[in-house]
Amino acid sequence: MSKPQSRLPPTTKPKQDIAFVFRSYQGLRQQLGDIDSLAAAIVIATRDLRAAALGEANEQYHLVDRAAVHGVSTRYVDFQRLEPRTVQLLLVGVFQQVEAFLEEIREEQKLFGRTLPDKRDGETVFDYALRSLPGGTLANQQRLGKERIDLLDYYRLVRNAFAHSGDEQRLARAFADVEVHQALVEKEYGLKAPNTAEALTHDDYLLATRLTKYLATDICRIAGPNGAPEIIGMMVNGEFNDDPIAVIAKRRTNEPRARKAISLWLYSHFVYDVGDHPGVLDAIMTWSATLPTWRERHRARRKAEGRI
Repeated sequence: MSKPQSRLPPTTKPKQDIAFVFRSYQGLRQQLGDIDSLAAAIVIATRDLRAAALGEANEQYHLVDRAAVHGVSTRYVDFQRLEPRTVQLLLVGVFQQVEAFLEEIREEQKLFGRTLPDKRDGETVFDYALRSLPGGTLANQQRLGKERIDLLDYYRLVRNAFAHSGDEQRLARAFADVEVHQALVEKEYGLKAPNTAEALTHDDYLLATRLTKYLATDICRIAGPNGAPEIIGMMVNGEFNDDPIAVIAKRRTNEPRARKAISLWLYSHFVYDVGDHPGVLDAIMTWSATLPTWRERHRARRKAEGRI
């Protein structure tokens, strides 16, 4: 019988606590930072517009006046539903990044030489992600926190209902399942969420984007390479502007320089510190001794191109 897994300890310094910072994670953080900035600006603008309109005798006349000033063609806005609809729209952008990250980190794990399962019919993106990580579904639910997964999956269903006219009864059941976490969310995150799809606020957006970042961080902590063989597999199978094999081959006759170069390469790409993983750099250097030299690689390339 497998041993129960513990919840991963919280981290306030992701880049220090993640042993291997996947490129998909780096991209996700950048994209979510951009969306967060846009979301803040949109929410401020919509709240200001709503407050100004509701202070007028006829809120729709105010809208028409402001639309004319900005050259926008519109004659009606449902001000009561403006913020919920804005948040639903923002969730579309968030989950585009979530799904891209989960797909990309699966592909990065394959570079290690791992064989991952195929997606099952009807399986959610989160269930598939949990099953694809080392340890399997149940262990990873415990490591990541099932309530965080359920909350984020609720917002995925909100996105689906907004973008694809989803099943309202299913959405209502999903909200009933996560509503019990409102007190926990307010205590841990200082947010009044989750809310129903028709009553979403900026707090719902903030909860969704924060959960995405926290879960992505912990997924990286679980999915990192298991020793030198997987690091070498990534170096061989990955595509990089600065080919790590070439980095080693150019310096192979000077081992101290080669060791320094590959250590810097791993840190600059993945914040992976070989000093924290005894034996990994030695194994890479032993493997590199079997590689052709830079001169041999250059000659082989010229020969393949018919230049010699």
